[in-house]
Amino acid sequence: MRKIVYLLIFSLLIFSCKDEFTYPENSYFGLSTTQVNFNNEQGEQSVTILNAQGAAKINIVPENSEWCTASVTGNAITIKVKENILVESRVVKIGVTDGKKHR
Repeated sequence: MRKIVYLLIFSLLIFSCKDEFTYPENSYFGLSTTQVNFNNEQGEQSVTILNAQGAAKINIVPENSEWCTASVTGNAITIKVKENILVESRVVKIGVTDGKKHR
């Protein structure tokens, strides 16, 4: 029984020591940050698009979020929010694509 346990532990050690996979430099599509926060005042923040393979497009969900707008200029996304006079938490999701990949 002990031999079986030792054999299992040894096999786990062998399989857990594989090399870690890394992506080549500048080959991934991403964003400089994936979350932005605002206080209750009107505000604006920018997020940088990393390694886009085409023209970036954005999609705001839910679409009827009149208090939040976003625009793309080059490799920058500008997010603007209106003042939150109700001081209630508001959440919106902004999808970003470069024609090939979605973030």
